[in-house]
Amino acid sequence: PSASEADALSSCATGPGSSHVAYRSGGADATPAGVAERLPRPRMRSIEPGATPLDSESEDLMVAAAPPKTAPPVAPYQVEVFFDGDCPLCRKEINFLRWLDRKGRVRFTDIALAGFDASAYGKTQGELMAEIHGRDASGAWIVGVEVFRQLYAAIGLGFVVPVTRMPGVRHGLDAAYRFFAKRRLWLTGRCADGACGVEAASDQRPAS
Repeated sequence: PSASEADALSSCATGPGSSHVAYRSGGADATPAGVAERLPRPRMRSIEPGATPLDSESEDLMVAAAPPKTAPPVAPYQVEVFFDGDCPLCRKEINFLRWLDRKGRVRFTDIALAGFDASAYGKTQGELMAEIHGRDASGAWIVGVEVFRQLYAAIGLGFVVPVTRMPGVRHGLDAAYRFFAKRRLWLTGRCADGACGVEAASDQRPAS
């Protein structure tokens, strides 16, 4: 049909009670008028590289952020975890995960190694020391308990993840992790000259 005929057809049957939907003219790219405006927009929490997304309410802490160009890709791994290799409890957990990761789906990155450069990932050493960080296959940051969910899903224990997302369980795990993260140096006997903050641990890293 001609352009005038297409416009006439696109505007018909739009009165009250009609079961038809008016379409905007435009050939193959035509879309229902007003439908796009009525669709709910996805909720996306986006942060700039270097920002810290953790909050006291602690929803499922998966954060969409464009990885800096200096960061190595996560692929072919499914998830990457940044861990403190100088933390005895952290090493035990990581060694357990390594043992379970039979298919090699997890990249383990030790932030305590002398050659590790947090700035290459758009982060500071203090940020990575303050709480556990990870990245998914696209390079987007994941933080806190959500990192453990992604790790366990990657090694084949995803069946436990829905339980950890239940409201009461989720908040309990978040609170327990925050308690541990803030006192990790003290709990593992790594306070430097009486200082137990993450800055103290960052200062103890050997020079590269």
